[in-house]
Amino acid sequence: MVKTTEGVCPMANARDITRFLHNADVSALQTNLIGVNGAGKPWQNPHYGNGLMIEPGQWYGHNGGGPGYSASAFRFQKLGITGCVLSPQQEHDPKNPDPAMKELFSRAGVNRQ
Repeated sequence: MVKTTEGVCPMANARDITRFLHNADVSALQTNLIGVNGAGKPWQNPHYGNGLMIEPGQWYGHNGGGPGYSASAFRFQKLGITGCVLSPQQEHDPKNPDPAMKELFSRAGVNRQ
C-alpha cells in the first residue's frame, strides 16, 4: 500500500499478481463468460469474464500497459504454470512480446504465431 494525497493506493509486484492468478478461487471466477470475436493468435475459443481473457479449460490472464510500462500475466491451468511479466516497454505489443512471456507460452506449449 502506498499513501497518497488522495488516499491509499494498493500496489502489487509480479509475485503478488502471480500468486493471485494461481489461486484456485480465481479459477472459480470463470463463470458468465462472453465470447470474443477477432482476438487473434494464440486464442482459439476466447472468452472474457471478470476482467480476464479466458481460453476455457486451458489458460486465462490478460495483457495491458500504459505510458512507460506493459504487463502480462497468465495461468495455464492444466500445467499448473502461472507467470507475470512487468516491463518498462511503452505498450504491450502482441506481435513482439516480452521474451519472458514468450518463454512462458512456449513452456506451456502454446503457439503464439
